[in-house]
Amino acid sequence: MNPQSVQSSAGRLVPRLPRRAAGWAALTLVLALVATSVVLGSGAAGAKVSLADLGNWLSSSRANTVVHVNGTTGQVDGRVELPGSGGGPIEVGTDGSVVLVLDQATGTVSRIDPAQLAVPQTRSYGTGGLALAVGGGRAWLIDPLAGTVQPIDPVSLAPLSGAVDLGSRPLGPSGADASGNLWVTLPATGQLVRIEGTVPTAPLPVAEPGHTLRLTISDNRPVVTDATAGVVKVMGPQGPLRTINLPDAVAKAAPESVRIPERTEGPLLPVLATSSGQLVLLNIDDGAVQAAPLTTSGQSDYGAPEVLGTRVYVPDRTAGQLIVYDTAAAAFAPAVRVTGSPGPLEIDVRDGLLWANDQTQATAVVVDARGTVHPVDKYKPGAPSEAEKTPSPTASPTASRTNAPTTGPSGESTSGPGTDPTTGPPASQPTGTAPENPVPPTPPAPAVTVTKWVTETPVAPAPTTAPPAPPPVQPPPVQPPPVRPPAPPAPPAPTTRPAVPPTTGVPVPPTRTFTPPRTSPPPAPGTTRPPVTTPPASTPPSTPPSTPPPTTPPTTPPSTPPAPRPQPPGTPKAESGPGRITLVFAASPGARPDRYAVAGLPAGAKAAPATVGPGGPFQFVITGLSCAREYGFKVVAEFGATKLESAASTPVRPCVLVSAPTSVKAEVPRNGHGFTVTWKAPANAGGSKVTYRVAWSAASGGASGGTNATATTATATGLANGTSYNITVTAANEVGTGPAATAVANLTPPSHVYNVGPNANDGVTVGIRSGPGVAGTRSVAQIPSGYTGPITVHCQTTGESVPRDGTNLRSSVWDKVTWNGHSGWTTDLYIRTPNSDQATFSPELWQCE
Repeated sequence: MNPQSVQSSAGRLVPRLPRRAAGWAALTLVLALVATSVVLGSGAAGAKVSLADLGNWLSSSRANTVVHVNGTTGQVDGRVELPGSGGGPIEVGTDGSVVLVLDQATGTVSRIDPAQLAVPQTRSYGTGGLALAVGGGRAWLIDPLAGTVQPIDPVSLAPLSGAVDLGSRPLGPSGADASGNLWVTLPATGQLVRIEGTVPTAPLPVAEPGHTLRLTISDNRPVVTDATAGVVKVMGPQGPLRTINLPDAVAKAAPESVRIPERTEGPLLPVLATSSGQLVLLNIDDGAVQAAPLTTSGQSDYGAPEVLGTRVYVPDRTAGQLIVYDTAAAAFAPAVRVTGSPGPLEIDVRDGLLWANDQTQATAVVVDARGTVHPVDKYKPGAPSEAEKTPSPTASPTASRTNAPTTGPSGESTSGPGTDPTTGPPASQPTGTAPENPVPPTPPAPAVTVTKWVTETPVAPAPTTAPPAPPPVQPPPVQPPPVRPPAPPAPPAPTTRPAVPPTTGVPVPPTRTFTPPRTSPPPAPGTTRPPVTTPPASTPPSTPPSTPPPTTPPTTPPSTPPAPRPQPPGTPKAESGPGRITLVFAASPGARPDRYAVAGLPAGAKAAPATVGPGGPFQFVITGLSCAREYGFKVVAEFGATKLESAASTPVRPCVLVSAPTSVKAEVPRNGHGFTVTWKAPANAGGSKVTYRVAWSAASGGASGGTNATATTATATGLANGTSYNITVTAANEVGTGPAATAVANLTPPSHVYNVGPNANDGVTVGIRSGPGVAGTRSVAQIPSGYTGPITVHCQTTGESVPRDGTNLRSSVWDKVTWNGHSGWTTDLYIRTPNSDQATFSPELWQCE
């Protein structure tokens, strides 16, 4: 029977085999699936799969698969094949509860069931170029070109409503927070929109229209970077919570060259300007920055940086590697090789691990906070071999023990403080425990198979630090036994040592003792170890040689290596602080200097300490500076009369973002219609010029306003009574605008309780009228004759002048009152207010509107 084709459940054409062949194929397939389920953890339907809790999903667009990787080992512990032909870019979205995958070429969304390693739901949205956002148990599809957002059910993948048209095209970067909100930037209008589920809120202004915007969900907060203006805004539901100005080195860079990650797990926001070659770490809580130059190549494509621990990682997509900057050492560490080839390399930090993945390649890496790197083979199930495990950090292929000193992208030595520049940074070592006595291995003879080897040749005691391993060499040819020289002096006592492979490839009985050598150490890398054989058993060790000893050729005494030459220290990293700048630098990699100092201090500035010794700590704190400008400094290494300067640090300001004002109080004057607000200056305002912005808005939604101040008080007037006003006070300095402090001014007239009187029991009642007078008003209630109990007075106003019975006192002051459930107006002459006997207004009562 000729093979035929049938349609598989996945939509592919599968050849129909003859019955017997089909049986063998089925058996083979079952065995393969069983093996796969054992290795990958993917089993039959209904079987539960155990995936690592600390892991991540990585995509492979060429294989059209998504794999789950154990973050602590780099092992692939689950693989899911996606429907369709694949080949296009894949986007994975997860919030810990759901795992969705978007085929960006076709607009097909798939949901992965991690427990079954299956795809139970798939839905096509019929167009490419979409973006996926998942957060807080919700999911959205964003169409930037159409300017729409489609909310979808994260389980059934069905649309929850019609597409939300945001009225601006194209849409800018977007991201979801853990609270289930989608934030979308609108560059054309300079706005930010929050979509809560399916409902968009009013757009918030964040920049001038047309500016280049970046969005980061930082510590679960939306952060908008205006790359055109060099301003970062930490956003809240009602508007900016903080506004921070970036250093000029980044703020004045080309907007399109600014790289910022889509999400961070803490308050540190890394910003890279590839056009100016500057790297800045911004703390969005206090505005403090750490800045260092990063000399970028115009031929390389750099992605957004990420921060993990004390290191900053920058993906170099052209070289398929990660550039690593160690902020603690103020120096570049060896690059981490990911793929070694160009591609869309992306990095992300999740649960304290950094993941680097190029979905077009088979390899990825996961890095922990200590910098330990685990390679990932996305096409290879199981744990990596010992050779695949990479230390912290993995050096790129050009790194070697024998290479010249490694330099970072800025051209400086990556040796760091205390490292010998002639050898460069330490070469990569496998993770795990090193052997107790490491010895350069020599392969055995090809034709001999053994399980344990011991050499008769004494082996040098293990050095304190393991020597560099030489490249493997072929076993030396068998030579006649060398003539043994006269017996040397008695050797040291035998030392216990584990068995090691012999250099001759001849198996001998195992032994646990050997005699330490007295002469040469193991051969240097690239040389051949001279053959050593055992004399015949019948010849005692003290037997003199049967032939005269060979003539020893004259030896040339080793030349003395040249003394290391003086070199400048590393480019300092600048850290801003309240009233100070801290410089952290790497020691000179060459000769040991006498001391280090800061060059070019401006007038009035002081460095502490004045000098740093050759052993460190390699740090200066500079004070006496003005927040009105940025400063860059050089560190000079002094070698006697020779002084060598480092490159200049990135200029930063000696200040941070001012915190919120404290002790904010609002006082309302008699009669209201305004307030006076006072506060205390921020505690961290030292060295900066602080200004304040006071803003208010009626709680009832009425009038709002604001004013600027340089002192710690402000007054608002001309406000309507009868409502309360919400007040915010924000402080600003040269770094930006800090968080707001709040207060409330209640302009509702305060009520007071007084007694009725004088009210003689003469049969004459006290009337409560509908207005402040008798003429033209009606009676609301009558207070009985002789009643002198309590009555509530709300406010006073001017009305009809009336007399008090039995006196010559007249008054036009009327009180708005409430008595026995009745509200109206009565003359102040019959209420015991403070000034009723003077026929004037009482200070504690407001005038009625």
